[in-house]
Amino acid sequence: MRAFVRGMVKGLKFTYASPDEASENRQGPVPHHGAGRSPRDLDRSFRDEMWSKDGMISKDAWATAKSVVREAGILKSDVAYEEIIDMSFVESVRAKSLIGDSRYLQASIIHPRKVIIMSEPIWNQFLTERDKAVFATSGYGARQGFGKRPALLVIDVNWAFCGDKPEPILESIKKWRNSCGEDAWTALPYIRSLLDNAGRKACP
Repeated sequence: MRAFVRGMVKGLKFTYASPDEASENRQGPVPHHGAGRSPRDLDRSFRDEMWSKDGMISKDAWATAKSVVREAGILKSDVAYEEIIDMSFVESVRAKSLIGDSRYLQASIIHPRKVIIMSEPIWNQFLTERDKAVFATSGYGARQGFGKRPALLVIDVNWAFCGDKPEPILESIKKWRNSCGEDAWTALPYIRSLLDNAGRKACP
């Protein structure tokens, strides 16, 4: 199921990013559907945004679909969004696709059961059109890749940011004002594991 959802989300992203190529791919016949849709049908689909761009089904979308099937007599009773729609797989795929992308990391809030994604970095509202053009042209925020000789850099793992012992953050900042408290100490074993694995791969 996860693989199917990943493929669906990837397909939606490609469809909206490359509508002409998507139209060409859709021209052939589809089993049980006869001949492929005409370009006019596809243009209308893009214009009306018939497909979700990110795989998510909103409450408004379900309300519209529900009204149609209720009116047609297919659905006999009211069904709440939460009873029929489960976006957990899609949310998981979207979260994983954003991890490592600096353009979105600071504009996203990752929650164990929920992913809240802002449409753009919050600071964009303060940029002029020239500022935005500069960022877009210069390539700031673009993914750089790992290169040929990657290195693992551990930042701010010291008493100033972790405190000298695991304790609640409000206690820890009394001595170390930048401390993250016990959360930092929870992260330490994972950082240690990451360092060990990097060492085994000869990654400095």
